[in-house]
Amino acid sequence: MEQTTTFQFSWNSPIGVSVIIFLLMNFIYLLVGIFPPILFRFFGNLLSVKLGLVFSPASDVAAFGKNATELMKENPSALVIKTTFYDVITGLYLAHAILHFCLIWFCLMRGQTWSFWALTFSDLAVIGFYLLAARNFSTHLAPLKFGDLMPFATVPGILLPFAVIFGYIGLYWK
Repeated sequence: MEQTTTFQFSWNSPIGVSVIIFLLMNFIYLLVGIFPPILFRFFGNLLSVKLGLVFSPASDVAAFGKNATELMKENPSALVIKTTFYDVITGLYLAHAILHFCLIWFCLMRGQTWSFWALTFSDLAVIGFYLLAARNFSTHLAPLKFGDLMPFATVPGILLPFAVIFGYIGLYWK
């Protein structure tokens, strides 16, 4: 038996707003997946000094008693470790961005509710594990402030509740 659907996607609707927010989050994931491996190969020292070796310059000093410049001078392998770690993490971000986009474009925009929940829980996992890492750093090395956290995690964390609220309204409140 063939199923027919009456779902009509509109950008000017709650589900349209949700899609826009999810796409914005996806763009952030895509940027994180593409640029750090390239940038850290050419500007790793500068970026580590400006952005911090782990979370931020202030958290580096609080955790290790030295800034990124001093840490990398004393231990040159620190930048290699960071670049290698970024290669692993950014590959996962890129994979997440590709799957995220496919779920949005080919499923959520067609009203498939399972994709809404898959997007919601996968984004919660990304944000949740970033916060878990931040908590571990805060507990064992140095307390972190909100400003120490990277925008690639905090911005999606701020946007996700809005994407979920608009998506839920658009899919379930008819």
